Amino acid sequence: MTSDVLVTTQAGAPAPASGARQVWRRLPARKAAVVAGAGLALLVLLALAAPLLSALTGQDPDTYHDDLVDSARGGVPTGTWGGVSAEHWLGVEPGTGRDLFIRLVYRARVSLVVAVGATVLQVLIGVVIGIAAGFGSRFVDGLLSHI
Repeated sequence: MTSDVLVTTQAGAPAPASGARQVWRRLPARKAAVVAGAGLALLVLLALAAPLLSALTGQDPDTYHDDLVDSARGGVPTGTWGGVSAEHWLGVEPGTGRDLFIRLVYRARVSLVVAVGATVLQVLIGVVIGIAAGFGSRFVDGLLSHI
């Protein structure tokens, strides 16, 4: 339960809600945004739970399973649909027989670290440039604004 605090102006009329509050209030009406947010949350949750999923399925992302590929046919996975089974939810990698689902969730962790790191770096660069423009001379401000 949220309580919206109304801020009144000097004339007594309620002030408009802040930008962030308006976004959170309107977000549930945007079905595409809700679905995209849920999908993103699911991917992050899967990536963070990769060791737990690995233990649950009994698969390791770097273990080779030579018995799951047909070396006579060039390393094609045995079984239907690329080796999809109850043990290998997305099948196995051609040539090596490594489990694709576990490799996917473990490699998603790398992608998350890169994405968060790049975002943090960009924010830090932007803050430093903004501080330099704000505290610098007019020339520095103009130069940074044009760049």
